[in-house]
Amino acid sequence: QEMESCFRKQLDFVSRGEDAYRSSLQTQKYLVSGDEEEIAIKSYILCDIASNILLQAQVLSSLLLNSDSFSERSRAQEVSDKYNLAAEAFCQAIKFNSIDAASWCGLGCSILEKDPLLAQHAFCRCAQIDSIFPDAYANVGFLYTSKLAFSASRSTMEALTQVADTPMMWMNCAFILEREAERC
Repeated sequence: QEMESCFRKQLDFVSRGEDAYRSSLQTQKYLVSGDEEEIAIKSYILCDIASNILLQAQVLSSLLLNSDSFSERSRAQEVSDKYNLAAEAFCQAIKFNSIDAASWCGLGCSILEKDPLLAQHAFCRCAQIDSIFPDAYANVGFLYTSKLAFSASRSTMEALTQVADTPMMWMNCAFILEREAERC
């Protein structure tokens, strides 16, 4: 019960961030010049809104994994709905600015469980737009590891080492070793 209360407080805190981002988007509606800077600002705000919704989905997912006091079916539906809402928000951001790498990466994270192939496409599109965006490589690596495609995952992690040395890369390498040990 105490853990659920803690997660709910965290969710409430994160949700207030969404409201703040939406408020800042409202202030941007009055700008009508359509110049490059304005488009970039609106694009980043839309991506921030979508990222916030994704974070809410992740908090709800953690709540689902760590508590049994709430109806599992309704909680699972709440998590699924939040991931769908995040995916829709990232799609809106992409429609506004189709070359924002972060929006593509976020879309991939939002749909990973539901449609891994489309998620892979989104991560690859992110890397195509910004070849030094480490999260795109790391997420593709995690996706391959989850599907037990260790060779592809290692190859992706090697590509990531050319981009950045991130903790996610090393975590994925550990997951590969763990999964390989489980198979022995």
